[in-house]
Amino acid sequence: MYETKLRVALVKPVLSGHLPRGTGTYARELGKALKLQGITVVSAIANRLPEDVDIYHFPYFDPFFLTLPWFRRKKTVLTIHDLIPLRFPNEFPVGIKGTIIWLMQRTLAQHVSAVITDSESSRADIEEFMYIKKSKIAVVYLAAAQNFSAPVTTSRRNQIRQQFGLPEKFGLFVGDVNWNKNLPRIIATMKKVTLPLVVVSQSYSTIPKNSYHPWEQSLHEAQQAAQGFTNLMVLKNIDASELTALYKLASFLIYPSLYEGFGLPVVEAYAAGCPVITSNRGSLKEITGNAAFIVNPESTEDMAAAIREFSSVKIRQKLVVKGLKQARIFSWEKTASETIAVYHHVLGNI
Repeated sequence: MYETKLRVALVKPVLSGHLPRGTGTYARELGKALKLQGITVVSAIANRLPEDVDIYHFPYFDPFFLTLPWFRRKKTVLTIHDLIPLRFPNEFPVGIKGTIIWLMQRTLAQHVSAVITDSESSRADIEEFMYIKKSKIAVVYLAAAQNFSAPVTTSRRNQIRQQFGLPEKFGLFVGDVNWNKNLPRIIATMKKVTLPLVVVSQSYSTIPKNSYHPWEQSLHEAQQAAQGFTNLMVLKNIDASELTALYKLASFLIYPSLYEGFGLPVVEAYAAGCPVITSNRGSLKEITGNAAFIVNPESTEDMAAAIREFSSVKIRQKLVVKGLKQARIFSWEKTASETIAVYHHVLGNI
């Protein structure tokens, strides 16, 4: 389609917390997919940008850390996954320093060549909070990695079940413990229906009693909700193969977020044949289709009622089939193709 072969500097996140999931997954999967379409991908860091490339692509943006350099010699594409802390400032308070950095980051972002984001919901937030024109923002959906749709043998499933001591039936949550992930209500719901909950999260940890940060409020509340709940299991450092097996072993993914920029675990669960309970907040209404139980994320009763529906094998299987179909809408090949189109548009090739 394009005669020009591109060399793209894909800039690594400077914050280690972005690497295991989220932005780290995006950068890894996008890099692999770009290479398969003939793009030369050069790994780079923000303070040492190469000059022998056609374009810089920053696959992450943090409003409250200086992740963008002041000077860039090449056209720059910036991916902004979400602006949830700006949409809900009461849940993510920042001080004077954070506000100053945000204003600097916003100014730097306003001068990039193009912005890519994960959903129409996030595009609207970027327009509102960053004063970037809609015409400069491209919506490019993410996808589940291929491993999630690959079959997992019975012996491998049994191995994972024994390795982690998993019960026969359990609900699965995958993600951070930020306010929008709604983990305290998820735990309260699972206690209500007396089902085990497996939490796959790097950020679920024990907080010292004398330590407190406003952004950790949800973690405090989750730990309070978990008191007396003996069927909670927290797993960390889970690799892609293990996570794939967990999706396939789980009775359902419970992901009733209060807001999302995309909601990658939903698409991963779809691809793995795991039925999903989620909400229609933020981007989720764009990606779920009719393949999930949609609940009020502020109602544990609503979530509990959805879980009880899974006692019907027919209903569960119907959602599995719909989820597999919905997952096929998203692919990293498509994500890469649409990203390449943004590169060429920025460079004036189309």
